[in-house]
Amino acid sequence: QTQSKNEKREWVNIVLDRGLVGKCATSGKVVNTSDRGVLRRHNSSYDSVSNVHVKSVLCTPIFGRNKEVIGVLHLVNKQTGSKFTPDDEHILASMATHLSVALLKLSAATENIKLEQTQDSKNEILDALKSSYESYNLQKLEA
Repeated sequence: QTQSKNEKREWVNIVLDRGLVGKCATSGKVVNTSDRGVLRRHNSSYDSVSNVHVKSVLCTPIFGRNKEVIGVLHLVNKQTGSKFTPDDEHILASMATHLSVALLKLSAATENIKLEQTQDSKNEILDALKSSYESYNLQKLEA
């Protein structure tokens, strides 16, 4: 999400196999740079959509249950100073850990809801079959 001076927020979709975000996603390692040559590899679609000239980038992977990368936290242009610091890396890594836990809990809760819905559906089907069977037996007895 980007935030401009007028506090308007915009979402930018970034392909995970391109640019610095892609490097972070595929390597599972932090990318922290203010090097102009390296920044040229940064996804230029971000610049055009956000109207921000990228001067520094910090990307941290978000890991899933099996240590696979499930996303990337991506910061652009340090507000104080010209580049992101090791402290910034640590803070963003902590945020990524908390986000990972939250996403895993959300995923588990979603699975539980699906299981409950599946069980409810099975019970409804069984009740309908039972009702049909009882109705069939009543008709058979009356005949």
